[in-house]
Amino acid sequence: MKFRRQAKGRHSIHSPFVYNMYENCIVKNTFVNEDISKKISTRKEKKACFVSSLLQKGIIKDIKVVHPQTQYLINSSECENTNSGLGVKHLYLLDAEVVINDSKKVLQELGSELILIDNIYKNKQATENWINLRNNDEISLCINFYHFGIISASKDFAKQNFTLKF
Repeated sequence: MKFRRQAKGRHSIHSPFVYNMYENCIVKNTFVNEDISKKISTRKEKKACFVSSLLQKGIIKDIKVVHPQTQYLINSSECENTNSGLGVKHLYLLDAEVVINDSKKVLQELGSELILIDNIYKNKQATENWINLRNNDEISLCINFYHFGIISASKDFAKQNFTLKF
């Protein structure tokens, strides 16, 4: 409930990069399966479509799975990654329960890229891990969608934290 009160829509976004991502991959992406013409109902399918649209809209260059638990985000039958993206950043997929044990190592290796961390509120440990990452001084961009989060330590971004509706 607290998240719903804090989450903002596109009109509160002051970063051009985040606004473009939100507008093109969430607002304009209706999460509709064209073959069946029904709305995609499961959270996993919506997340997979979001990841797919990041690539298709050219926001990211490619997607790399770091933790096998996140493989479903690119193996959705409803949303397949067929186009190579035009973006300059790679998107790495990690799981919140696994990532934080080596958070410094993860930031050193992947920090300048975009990192999608799945299941950030799955349990108490995952939530604590997410909060520790968000509060890390090296993180310049932090986007909380409740079911997953996106972070980056790239110097391209000023220090920004967003809590957005998904």
